[in-house]
Amino acid sequence: MGLGDVVDGIIELYRTRARLVLGISAVLQGPVVIIDLILGAGMVDQLSMMVGFDVLDPPVPLPTSLPPLDPQAVWGFLGMAGAMVLIATVAGGLTTAALAVAIGEARLGRRPTLRGVFSRVLRRLGALVVTMLTVVGVITAGVVGGLLLVAAIVSLAPDPAAGGLPVFLGLVAAVGVVVLLTFLGLRWALWPQVVLLDGGAGITALGRSFRLVAGSTWRVLGYALAFGLATGILTQLLGQLGGIVVGLVTGPADTPGTLLRIIWAAAITIVMAPVVPAAMTLLYLDLRLRRGEPAPTD
Repeated sequence: MGLGDVVDGIIELYRTRARLVLGISAVLQGPVVIIDLILGAGMVDQLSMMVGFDVLDPPVPLPTSLPPLDPQAVWGFLGMAGAMVLIATVAGGLTTAALAVAIGEARLGRRPTLRGVFSRVLRRLGALVVTMLTVVGVITAGVVGGLLLVAAIVSLAPDPAAGGLPVFLGLVAAVGVVVLLTFLGLRWALWPQVVLLDGGAGITALGRSFRLVAGSTWRVLGYALAFGLATGILTQLLGQLGGIVVGLVTGPADTPGTLLRIIWAAAITIVMAPVVPAAMTLLYLDLRLRRGEPAPTD
């Protein structure tokens, strides 16, 4: 499957299984929008406490100095940001897994239902959680270990600000860690599809994804970037367009206008969220075909 074939597959999926695809996205992504709004408002409050003024209505001119950092505000901000990342990761993994089931069933000529899809996801929920924790644990350990390694190397320099060989080696180590973690992320990119359609969990599922992507790493990277950027840009454009239309109709500070903006943002998220998981699932099926493997039947 070329890029155009994957695009055609996604369009066909939306055309013939729109209720199923949007139902999956609404159940798993709809709550994320609401939670992100709540956490986002809390992050704005914490950030305002950190800088000493309302970041949504900053003074003119801006202060030339900031007040001493409030540790409670800093930890509150970081905690909310971490919660948003965690929730997005979990919701993204579950959405991908559910869409993998739906697409796999549709490719076999079956008519999957929302209840049937979530039933299969729930049966494999333990395997999904184990594999997700494995991925998060390895990546987190890699980031922390990389930071400690770079710090240890740079600390060998008499004056890190002046540069020198240790600083250069620290930069090389940092780039190496980023490349390694990116490589692992790409090779493990198909783990939700593997867990749901191939079986296995944890290291077994990651090993299966690693082998499937072998020889197609650049293709996986290209497809992920292409569909990720396309959906991101389209989401922003539609969001801005909706905001302009709502503002013209209701006014910028009107309560109904705010509610309409929230509803519009949620609708865009629900519609656009399945695109990348669907593209990666079609790619997963294609990689199986290239290896001479039959389509998963269970």
